[in-house]
Amino acid sequence: MGTEVLIATVKDGIGTVQLNRSDVLNALNLEVGNRLLDVLEEWKKDERIRVVVVKGHPHFFSAGADLKFIKKIQKDPEKFPLEMVRFLECLRPSVEALATFPRPTIAVVEGIAFGGGCELALACDLRIATPQAKFALPEVKIGLLPAAGGTQRLPRLIGAARAKELLFTGKTVTASEAEKLGLVNRVVPAEALEESLASLIGELTSVSPYAQQLIKRCVDVGLNTSLAEGLAFEFQAAATLGYSEDAMEGVSSFIEKRPARFTGR
Repeated sequence: MGTEVLIATVKDGIGTVQLNRSDVLNALNLEVGNRLLDVLEEWKKDERIRVVVVKGHPHFFSAGADLKFIKKIQKDPEKFPLEMVRFLECLRPSVEALATFPRPTIAVVEGIAFGGGCELALACDLRIATPQAKFALPEVKIGLLPAAGGTQRLPRLIGAARAKELLFTGKTVTASEAEKLGLVNRVVPAEALEESLASLIGELTSVSPYAQQLIKRCVDVGLNTSLAEGLAFEFQAAATLGYSEDAMEGVSSFIEKRPARFTGR
């Protein structure tokens, strides 16, 4: 796999991002952030890519931000604020690019997903974990806070009270606990992980990509606006979708009792 910090591959319309800093538990640094952003910006333009999958190592997803890098820049008080801002300005856009990717994204978590690694998983639409997975936003334990969306996305996902408990204490939750909290969609045995992932991808790619994209937009817009504004956006999206090629094909295939052949238009 060489020395690349991130391996990006595309096969059969599925884009896969593999974190590749196994010597440091896939800790996130400037290079990872920049590479991830470049890949997602490129894939965003390619409508042939139906789903994006983010993976780590079989024993760890990501330990979070590279603390050795942070310790290094702390040694120079004059340069630290600028270097820290530079680091955050690199990491946050890449996580945001993942969160706003127009098509479905899936995080596959095995082992630890701590700090920025957890935030990376939170930025995905769906999360699959093995029983060995563990999640935490432990920044408070070292005098920091989650700065790649953790304080915002976690409450939206599991509710404010539960999110505050995890954020205030930095406690670790197991895969089973994460599933109960709604932090992950499903927990599957490691030996069944690839089969479960393939099954989910099959479901996601069997429907209208155009409708799927608009549904994602409706949900995301609704989470960041009032109910009235969300409903208005939903109405506009439904009206736009109603006369699309995919809608016409979908209705025709249903009436004719045959598989639909969607084009994403």
